[in-house]
Amino acid sequence: MRFSNVSFFYFLYFIPFVALFLFWKILHTRRTLKLFGEEPLIGRLTASSSMKKRVAKSVLLILTMIFFILTGAGPQWGMRMESITRKGVDIIFALDVSRSMLAEDVKPNRLEMAKREIDDILKRLSEDRISLIAFSGEAFVQCPATLDYSTFKLLLDAVDPEISPTPGTDFGRMIDEALKLFQKAKGKHRVLVVLSDGEDHAEDSLEAVKRAYSQGIIIHTIGIGTEEGVPIPLRNGSGEIEGYKKDSEGKIVTTRLSESFLQKMAITAGGIYVRGTTSGEEVREITKLVSGMEKEEFSSMIHSIYEERFQFPLAALILLLILEHLITTRKKETKAWVGRL
Repeated sequence: MRFSNVSFFYFLYFIPFVALFLFWKILHTRRTLKLFGEEPLIGRLTASSSMKKRVAKSVLLILTMIFFILTGAGPQWGMRMESITRKGVDIIFALDVSRSMLAEDVKPNRLEMAKREIDDILKRLSEDRISLIAFSGEAFVQCPATLDYSTFKLLLDAVDPEISPTPGTDFGRMIDEALKLFQKAKGKHRVLVVLSDGEDHAEDSLEAVKRAYSQGIIIHTIGIGTEEGVPIPLRNGSGEIEGYKKDSEGKIVTTRLSESFLQKMAITAGGIYVRGTTSGEEVREITKLVSGMEKEEFSSMIHSIYEERFQFPLAALILLLILEHLITTRKKETKAWVGRL
């Protein structure tokens, strides 16, 4: 269960004060009555008044306030599937998860910066269908095509180099996986956005790019990293650097942003190449081009719709109000039977 408006729970702080006030009011009334005369006389004058009913009305009033707060907080539990339809572009984000993406020439590292680039692009999208492919020496679908951006972001955050143990970077395998994802879609509304440091270890990747473009797929590429070159840190379970990646000869590997292949890929497939920066200019360029593409109508099932359950505390609130109204502070009159004289 969750609540749609948790700020209503701040009103619970007032409940103890109200309870103390009601208790004080009952005691104050009794003390005031004692000032008017002798206790036996006051007892006869107030014989029809019920102290228990006064206490019961106070308890009902407090319970009414609690259920009013629960109703306003908007309780929700249970989820239902909901189909939504939108008109936009089919976008696949291909995220490089090779070890070189752990280099820290950009902060905090290349992989986290690439995730932030994707997140910034998503903030400018709303109607487009999105997918995520993670790739290194292998490629796999991390998130299938969806209109549910929240679920996509959860799966994006979970991406880590450990999920793809095959070393290297093979753009060809990534594009083959993208073509499978795009298989059901047709028309000029398909775009592949590749985020990588550009270190390709395969030979036939450019052929795969040409094959994708021949099928109407536009490829934009975003370069992550710098050209100066840095070693790839190896961290222990506590996150501390315990060394740097070395090659087979024991030398520390230096990784650099290799823009040439990323540029070739974009030019070959009708897209653009931009370098990832903190200014966000590359995000604006990519989203502007996507916005200008042909749109297609999509439908998708999402399951993040919680059922509203405010009706239950509201029903209890109404019942308590009725009870409080029906209860009087007078005792029930009992007539003594008087026999015929």
